[in-house]
Amino acid sequence: MRRLLSLTAELIDFPRHLSQHPGGFVISEHPLSTLVPVENAAMADRTVIQWDKDDLDATGLMKVDCLALGMLTAIRKCLAMLQQHGLHSGRMDAIPDEDTPTYDMISAADTIGVRATSTTW
Repeated sequence: MRRLLSLTAELIDFPRHLSQHPGGFVISEHPLSTLVPVENAAMADRTVIQWDKDDLDATGLMKVDCLALGMLTAIRKCLAMLQQHGLHSGRMDAIPDEDTPTYDMISAADTIGVRATSTTW
């Protein structure tokens, strides 16, 4: 029993398991694989970073957590609707970064009822 308690005490603060956060993103200026260890995930075409959120915080990398899958669904439906009406390709990477008025509102946390002003979407 002493040995079991001793070994158990050594496990405190270790990660409980490796998992993939379905709404977590890490953003960097350079390819992520040049900055942190990246490995293939169990799901096809997915990768995971081998560091936890605290390690990412310590390095100053930007991480975004969309904790509610409902929000991810809302984003997907919004892009699909824009694509259906011929207003956008439906891909997140096609959202222009030069829509200054919208990004200014987001930076000021004035995001209630925001609509993009770009006509290139």
